[in-house]
Amino acid sequence: MVLSQLKLQNFRNISSLSMRADPKVNVIFGDNAQGKTNLLESVFFLSCVKSLHAKKEAELVKFCESDAMILANILSHRRDFEIRINLSATKKRQIFVNSIKQNKLLDYVGLVQTVLFSPSDLNLMRSGPSARRRFVNIALSQLKPKYLQVLSQYQKVLDEKNKLLKQAEIPDMLLDVYNERLAVLGASVISYRAAFLENLATHAKTIHGEMSQTKEDFTAVYQTDRYAEPLIGDEKAVSEAIYRHFCERKIVEIDSRICLVGPHRDDLDCLINGSSVRQFASQGQTRTAVLALKLAERNLFFEAMGEYPILLLDDVLSELDSKRQDFVLNQITNGQVFITSCDPSAEKLSRSGKIFTMKQGILSE
Repeated sequence: MVLSQLKLQNFRNISSLSMRADPKVNVIFGDNAQGKTNLLESVFFLSCVKSLHAKKEAELVKFCESDAMILANILSHRRDFEIRINLSATKKRQIFVNSIKQNKLLDYVGLVQTVLFSPSDLNLMRSGPSARRRFVNIALSQLKPKYLQVLSQYQKVLDEKNKLLKQAEIPDMLLDVYNERLAVLGASVISYRAAFLENLATHAKTIHGEMSQTKEDFTAVYQTDRYAEPLIGDEKAVSEAIYRHFCERKIVEIDSRICLVGPHRDDLDCLINGSSVRQFASQGQTRTAVLALKLAERNLFFEAMGEYPILLLDDVLSELDSKRQDFVLNQITNGQVFITSCDPSAEKLSRSGKIFTMKQGILSE
């Protein structure tokens, strides 16, 4: 997958930008707060229609402007796509593929695949389970668009059940209807996640071993509620177990006024030499663990799609020692990559690619 051309208008701090990208390596360097990360965010937004940091899409529109646009030309499986996303400070976004409006997000997600690593991804290990679930959800939604559909349905029913639990009077029959539906959808979510994370863990273990020169053993374990773990692989059995657990926890959920059972509470436990990365790893070990997961994710995309996703590295290499820099660069000899850096010596990273500078939202080659 290759992004050949990118145009932005009023996106974050970028008033106007036109970029003809190299099919291999693109290095963008400049001082902090100049717009390098915003450029990567626009490419990331193309893939999963999610912002890196903004809670509302309106925050992506340049201050004092009413509209913004992302326009990209993508080559995937020998087919050319022109993608345009119109953003508004007041209205719902619009997505067009080859000038055809995409009425449903599910019809679009999966067309563009990216893997992003940024300094904020260190929170993947340090924060609570929600950060790791978000990582899994974004990756799986690109890889398996049907997963996004199941997850969206699950979240909708979960929201409805939580609203019901906050009512003074809770109809027992309606609560049971929600529980039955959540059990079926939850089992499907768990099935998707289990298969994905099993493959991800295998690749990450190998990559981490190479990065640490076999000095450290990395494992990643999918953690769901204990009632489901022995049954993973049998979707019907997991669904039945979830429903039984709903029945057992019914009084507790009513007292707590919130749903306490299901994959919205899952986690990914990462270990180095048997010890939790979140609790015991150094900053260097944490960074290496996250990189291993991201590069493993990239490998899974290649296995499933037959082509590499676009790799986005936001000011990452400057925080790695020379050996780890070389390893990461050797991992991206295939596929397209966009690398940002504050170091003017970033030219050495370009190899046969292109070098750009970003200053006050203006990009120059």
